Amino acid sequence: MQQNVRRGPPTRQDSWMRREKNTIPHLLFSYLEDLSHRRCIGIKMGGRFEYLSYREFYSMVKSFGCALLAASERNLIRPKCNFAILSENSTEWLVADFGALSANMVSVPLYSNLTAHQVAHILVASKAEAIFVSNQEQYEKIKKIAASIPHLKLLIALDKHLIFDQSLPFKCIHYHDFVAIQREDKNRLSAALTAAMHRQQPEDICTIVYTSGTTSDPKGVVLSHKAVLFASWTSIHLRFVEGLRKSDWPRLLLFLPLPHVFARLEMISVLVCSGGTVSFAESIDKVPENLLEVRPNIFASIPILYEKIYQRIHEKLDDVGFIKKNMFNWANFVGRRYHDIMNSGEVIPKNLAIQYKLADRLVYSKIRSLFGGQIAAMYSVGAKLPLKVMDFFANHGLLISEAYGMTEHPLISCNRLTAIRRGSVGQPLREVQIAIAPDSEVLVKSKAMMSGYFEKQIGRAHV
Repeated sequence: MQQNVRRGPPTRQDSWMRREKNTIPHLLFSYLEDLSHRRCIGIKMGGRFEYLSYREFYSMVKSFGCALLAASERNLIRPKCNFAILSENSTEWLVADFGALSANMVSVPLYSNLTAHQVAHILVASKAEAIFVSNQEQYEKIKKIAASIPHLKLLIALDKHLIFDQSLPFKCIHYHDFVAIQREDKNRLSAALTAAMHRQQPEDICTIVYTSGTTSDPKGVVLSHKAVLFASWTSIHLRFVEGLRKSDWPRLLLFLPLPHVFARLEMISVLVCSGGTVSFAESIDKVPENLLEVRPNIFASIPILYEKIYQRIHEKLDDVGFIKKNMFNWANFVGRRYHDIMNSGEVIPKNLAIQYKLADRLVYSKIRSLFGGQIAAMYSVGAKLPLKVMDFFANHGLLISEAYGMTEHPLISCNRLTAIRRGSVGQPLREVQIAIAPDSEVLVKSKAMMSGYFEKQIGRAHV
């Protein structure tokens, strides 16, 4: 039976795609001269967001990468080993991730809310020899399972107040002490790190991302540098960035945990592929407050956050007076009529256009201000967004584009912002082929496809 294959449009060959070395570290460091003083990472400290420049971030990544090379020279870990990260979102999470990739190691991210048993399963399956942990809670998980993770040789802890158990069968060291080991031979290690990056190939393994294990044990999805970068370039964010380049740079507020493959894609799209700024939300409850502080122009979320904001708006309506409530309901009605006619392709009546402009000034602009007032692109991933929520924001000038992907192929399809189809996940992305098998299974093929699953017994099983 012939399958109906659907293809996305061809990829535009941008400058970074033509470069000799299309790996994440090579591209990241290639920005240094052009973006050295631009904001790179934002984090809330002392009641306000503080930002690292690209130059400062590069320096941290380079130092960490050199320290990993020094550790391998001292036989603490093997070269090109698997490097696990067990931490909440932070600047140091990114430093550990990019530092490991720069040293030609493989990054293995773990969710910070995993149990000790779940962490043990992934560390054993991935054969990780080193791990970065953030705090006492994460350290205690590793301590509890120490006897069952024989491959682990090195633990690096961010919390400088942690007191290590000296009886553990692997070396433990604080983050700042670890970075310091490269300083005595900094120039040589820096040259070695540059050489390691130049030896990397696009087909080399970049990361092993473990599935949630909902239906079976978690599987280690192997993604190459080529796959991650291709997915990043064809992602929804860079579609938006292409339209921004003449006037602005992407500013992303990130609250999804970085082990989530889509969050990682967001981060790489903005930092590595476009030279923008990534700011970390303090928590999901703090996102509304952080939106006002960061004023991002890109925002992506799982549906539950959009639903919470929707509910909060309607709860506040109960506390306003009769006139304001009627004004809100009128504006919602006008917005719905306006977008229904616009989506049908018909001409907007002059009277309705005037009402829409008035409603925008009185109501819609205030709804948009809840997201910082600068939003140009919003996306929803991970589950179906309720149509009443999607329609509500659309009526107020905030279009939400739904997207679809999976760990094995980080992004498959997405609604174009100029052609959103309600209740769908849009068309295949660039150079992504989709077919429906006779048994109704969705088949996907593109350069962003995983290399296979990493198994503790058979190494890598190719697809």
